[in-house]
Amino acid sequence: MRNALVVHEIASVISFQAFGESFAGQVLHACEGRFLVELPDMEADVDPVALLHTAVEAAAAHLDHPLEPAEGPAFAPTGRVVFGYVMLPQLTGSPSWDADGDAPLVLSLGREDLHMLRIAYSSGGGFDGPYEPGPWRWYLGHRVPRDTCISETRVIAPALTGEVAAEVGVLTAEVLTGEMPLPR
Repeated sequence: MRNALVVHEIASVISFQAFGESFAGQVLHACEGRFLVELPDMEADVDPVALLHTAVEAAAAHLDHPLEPAEGPAFAPTGRVVFGYVMLPQLTGSPSWDADGDAPLVLSLGREDLHMLRIAYSSGGGFDGPYEPGPWRWYLGHRVPRDTCISETRVIAPALTGEVAAEVGVLTAEVLTGEMPLPR
């Protein structure tokens, strides 16, 4: 596996070995990192609210019934993170994502501050520098992002288009129904 990563020039991306992360997780993060570096529209102007609307519509179509968000889609820059989010209430039969069992599913499309992430990865060493926007990424979880990072499950999606937003919407519907588990 490691030889294949070297051949495909992915191994060099695995520079930060997360404590306790499996080799498979490291490979997935390395592939995602390589994938994001090669995205032509990484710096494109994005309307996260419009893409979230598209995702919710696709989720509702997949479920074959209307899906009323509990909150959003809304744009919510906070701290050093810029993102849009939508809260989707649990459906009958939805799995529990929190200790109480009643948390909504939160779909986010956001940009983390790469400078603050480097500080976090280095155990908090460093100073607050200028905001350095990272790539746009999709996330699924049960909390609205706050402060400097989005600590939810990342969804690897190839581009910031309506078609991809619809695919993320189908994935979201599958998580809502429990057909696909939400990794913790």
